Amino acid sequence: MRRSTNRWLWVLLTAAGVLASYPNLRGSTTTDAWSREFITRGIGNGVAHLLHAATLPNGLVELMGTSELPDGSNVQSLVGAIQTPAFGATVPSELTVAPQTVPYEVPFGTLLPDGTVIGDLLICGGGPFDADGSLYHAGGSRFIIPPYTPEQPVLYVLGLSYPFRFYAGPDTWIRHSDSPFVGVGAQINGSPGMNGRWYSTAIHRGDDKMMIIAGSELVRYNYATGETATISNLSIELDDHGAKTLVSAAENTPAEVYNADGYTHAWQLPEANAQTLMLGTAGRPVFMSDQGQFAVRQSRRQGAGAQSEEGAAAVRLPIRVTSGEWGFSNSAVASIGGEADRWTSYDMGIRRGYPTALTLPDLRTLIVGGAGSDANANVGYAQYWDPRDGSLTRSTEAFPELCGYHTATTLLADGSVFMTCGQPTRIPKLGGERGTGRIFYPDYMSKERPSIVLAPAQAALGSTQWLAWSHSSPIAEVDLLSLTSTTHSFVDQRVVQMRTISTWEVNGAMHATAFALPSEPNVLPPGYYMLVVIDQQKVPSIATVIRVTR
Repeated sequence: MRRSTNRWLWVLLTAAGVLASYPNLRGSTTTDAWSREFITRGIGNGVAHLLHAATLPNGLVELMGTSELPDGSNVQSLVGAIQTPAFGATVPSELTVAPQTVPYEVPFGTLLPDGTVIGDLLICGGGPFDADGSLYHAGGSRFIIPPYTPEQPVLYVLGLSYPFRFYAGPDTWIRHSDSPFVGVGAQINGSPGMNGRWYSTAIHRGDDKMMIIAGSELVRYNYATGETATISNLSIELDDHGAKTLVSAAENTPAEVYNADGYTHAWQLPEANAQTLMLGTAGRPVFMSDQGQFAVRQSRRQGAGAQSEEGAAAVRLPIRVTSGEWGFSNSAVASIGGEADRWTSYDMGIRRGYPTALTLPDLRTLIVGGAGSDANANVGYAQYWDPRDGSLTRSTEAFPELCGYHTATTLLADGSVFMTCGQPTRIPKLGGERGTGRIFYPDYMSKERPSIVLAPAQAALGSTQWLAWSHSSPIAEVDLLSLTSTTHSFVDQRVVQMRTISTWEVNGAMHATAFALPSEPNVLPPGYYMLVVIDQQKVPSIATVIRVTR
């Protein structure tokens, strides 16, 4: 495979501000729609406040957050799944999360003799999918809530020191406290740092290891002022199914890696040297080798301030086939690599803080949610950005409620997008998620779509496969989209175009297409993907979930 001399990664950054003047990107679609608003329900039919959303291989949506008790008097940990309504079906006014049992070390709500309430929650830990389809969750939070006094109106949050893993089907959560993290954070009042991680990032790599990046070991929150004091854990480590390896100690990790109020945005580059690119609050790209060697770029986006990426969303743009090989040929909002970094800015026309950006099956980037800084004007509209031609359009309808920090979205197999509504303010705070959600139906869902009739359930890297499809016009390409797991404006989504070999007619509108998978796991890490075909009008099929193996 031919390698470019530049280490390119295509990333879309949607920050809370207009970046450049680009008036020709205005416009609107005419055939998309938002569902009705629904209330999310949890334990005992109490309102569920949800922060994490992931599409499981079986099609259910896994959700994490908290649930009020029926009388609204207290909150409990809520982790569970829902079946989303099929396209065309009536979306009910309420959707109920079926609770799952999580083996917490300390159940949330445990009361100590002095009146202190403590307990563990999965919220705010990184959660990518592993190659076997299980959902990996790096860390979490242990709340310590002393009795309230005007003199000490505070609570504390400790990062959990071990990962969890969820297996769909048996619906089983496993706590891996027998294999704790090895990276420790900063010292606390002269005492050694702890190995806890809250707000950590986790990404699944091509070598089937999880990389766990940064987070917080201890947070102190003041009720009266809303101020937080954070002791970070900037260490970086690898988790090889229980065997932990330290890549960078906290004191060796550049401060630019840290992301306040969110996750460090991180991607494993698809080249053989497996470098990791990271973006923290400061907005300076950080490259890291597997040996823990760093290169911090000084360039930032046009007009970026000192906290330029706080409240920004990021997504890896599709990896495309170039001259029969897997390369990078699409236009880019931010292109980073080579001898000199280059940022290209686009005017979104809508100011957003803490939105979500993900790639749709027609390869456009969808930007939804967030809270604006200009009276939230137009922030309820979804926007499509097409990296192939640079066009930017917005949805026909806007939803009226404000869905800011902690809004979580995930792509469904039919091409719709499930969204839970986060906080109704621009400035993040502790708690306060709305407890509602909507489903977005992109414009292609009302068009004639190609249909996958037969496809492999499993395909090995480097193999040649074929699928049967039916449509009134030819298809243009075959693509794989990784299952999405989203929280805090970050999803490590990977979209890879397949190399088409040949297409032949089977019977009338029925055709078959042979395609090849890349052989390099850094380009296409093993795991579960949505397989789609796209016609020449850029309309995608409903996806079929397949498993990619070595």
